[in-house]
Amino acid sequence: MTHEVNRTSPTPSMEINREPPKLSPGTSGDDKSKKWNLEIIMSRTFYLFCVICFTIHFIVLSVGYFRYPVTTQVSYSLPELFDTPHLALCFSYAEVLDVYRFKRDKGFYAPRPSHRQDLRLFQRHFTLFDIGWYTPPPEDFIARCLFRTNYTYQTVNRLSAQCLSSFHVSKFYFQEYICYHVNYTEGKGMRYSQLAEQLTTGGMIYQIFINRTITPYVDIVRPILFDAKEEFPFTSRYLSPSVKRLVNGRVEENNNHISVSFKPTTIQRLEAPYQESCLANPPMSRDRCLKACLIDRITRQLERVPFSTIIDEPYRTKHVNEEEFMNIAKTTTLHHIEQECRDQCNYLDCEEILTETQVIVEPQEDDLTGQDFSVSVFIPRQLSPHVTYENKINFSDYLLSIMSCFVVWWGISMMSLRDYVSPGKILKLWDRVVQAFQEQREDYQTRRSSRIVPGQNRVLHSVASNNQNASHSNRR
Repeated sequence: MTHEVNRTSPTPSMEINREPPKLSPGTSGDDKSKKWNLEIIMSRTFYLFCVICFTIHFIVLSVGYFRYPVTTQVSYSLPELFDTPHLALCFSYAEVLDVYRFKRDKGFYAPRPSHRQDLRLFQRHFTLFDIGWYTPPPEDFIARCLFRTNYTYQTVNRLSAQCLSSFHVSKFYFQEYICYHVNYTEGKGMRYSQLAEQLTTGGMIYQIFINRTITPYVDIVRPILFDAKEEFPFTSRYLSPSVKRLVNGRVEENNNHISVSFKPTTIQRLEAPYQESCLANPPMSRDRCLKACLIDRITRQLERVPFSTIIDEPYRTKHVNEEEFMNIAKTTTLHHIEQECRDQCNYLDCEEILTETQVIVEPQEDDLTGQDFSVSVFIPRQLSPHVTYENKINFSDYLLSIMSCFVVWWGISMMSLRDYVSPGKILKLWDRVVQAFQEQREDYQTRRSSRIVPGQNRVLHSVASNNQNASHSNRR
């Protein structure tokens, strides 16, 4: 029996598609792999670029903040109440020293110098004690005085002995000068408007007339006004002018009187770690530290007294003069000592007041002039600046800059978090926190209650095992 084989062609549903998949141009397997690798490289390169830039930006911001930079704020004011500054009248000690009394006591005559070369020879003969002893004493300095007291419009006129009750006079030395320190003891809390509103010589605080026996040979006068809180004009002396009196060896009438005013500048600094920081509550001011260091080291190493600082003690030692400058070894030693002292006193005062002395032109009444050299002190004629150091970058600015850095390089901003801070999600998050807390609490209570039962079982098991051991031993 023959069987016919059905050789009909299969239906379309039964056909097996053996043709390769159709690929669009440029999308072969290798091309897809290369494209995928290129995207990874570009993505990682971009991420790396953002990380590097963010790190650099963050470091720059942090370094700028932790350097603690400062800025200055300058304000101008005219205080209604002020303390009268101290006055230092400085003369070249060669012009006021009593050479005849020195010759009588020492048996040596040192003529007054007329040239710079003569001054060099003159300076090498005198110690600090001689300069203080053979110059006029402070109690003979003032011949007459005029002053105004506070809250009155009256001008008080007194003679020498009476002036000492209102003026305290002392002496100090620096460079080639002997200075008379005049302190008007009644000049505290002076009212500016009351001194300015006067019928005559408005604005004058006081006027002193110098004993004429002191100033016949004085050519150069250096008036220095400094703040009443300072002991000496350590820094204010650099801001003082020099006034020439003699013209062809004679004193002209216009040069026999000086009117001076002052302009105080107050500087308030910040404490560490800010730049140009000051030292709070130092053992002594920076100027006094330099003074003590220079005197101690120069007297020990050079056997001289420094000329660059203010000295008010009668050392029986000569000061550094121009002869020492001609010696290279001594000059080098002097520079080293000054540098060491500056390094030792390398700090600033938190409050510093610099007073600028200004020579002004004021008309003088006929009864206030005379043959005696006089100095008048007036109220300030200019506004007083007040310099305050402030933090340039505070913490809030630094934090805001860091947040801006995240926004620029990572795109993280407060608006990008809006999907995470919706009320519904916040409530769900709160429910999860509460549920987790409750589960932890239940688990803790369960573990705490289960601690007793296992312990009791272990005790019973140990007792039973002991009884069994005892029964076995009895049987044996």
